[in-house]
Amino acid sequence: MNTIETFVKRLLNVSCIVICLLLFSCVDNPGNTNDDLVEDIEQSAYVVCEGLFGQNNGTISRVTLHDFSVINNFFSIVNKGFKIGDTPNDLALHGKRIFVSVSGSNTLEQFDALSGKSLSRLVFGNSKTPRKIVILNDSTGFATCLNDDVIVEFNPQNMSMRSEWKTGPAPEGAAVVDGKIFCANSGYGVYRYKEALAGSISVFDIYSKTAIGNIGGLPNVVDVAA
Repeated sequence: MNTIETFVKRLLNVSCIVICLLLFSCVDNPGNTNDDLVEDIEQSAYVVCEGLFGQNNGTISRVTLHDFSVINNFFSIVNKGFKIGDTPNDLALHGKRIFVSVSGSNTLEQFDALSGKSLSRLVFGNSKTPRKIVILNDSTGFATCLNDDVIVEFNPQNMSMRSEWKTGPAPEGAAVVDGKIFCANSGYGVYRYKEALAGSISVFDIYSKTAIGNIGGLPNVVDVAA
């Protein structure tokens, strides 16, 4: 059985909007952190709150797991009023850093997982609309871009873009398996479902950076996991 067939058997179709991330462990230094809020952060979870599109009121909240207390707008409190941006969508944890895709602001935010302090910000062009993030290793990450129909390769260390690969319409979720990245082309529901590759998964070889296959027959597929 080849890699694509194996992956299909492991494929999950996920449709969560609010994302909770358990913790195990470019705009620089927007402000000093509030040290009083760092206590017990390893026993906490971060939650993405999208806010209203176009209102620049998305937030990152923190939940303390032992008593389920919530600090709303935690990111802005720690970073002295620095906003996460318009319509944050996804969180990805890598080591002690968290990456956030902010669709309406066309940015990727990186912050420290222990303190919540912002580390850097990657600013895309006006139409990219970053949706989902996959971090492969210290030097390679990927972000799907909903409106530009591409998946962007970036460097998580210095938060710089490397390349972009053409996908199907409205790419959303993505996952890496055996040197390949699988990208869900939703077609944005009924809006673009008639376009080529809508409702499919594009498969790319990470090392050659080329498309090597496509899995069709998946109406409005929004996410993949492996």
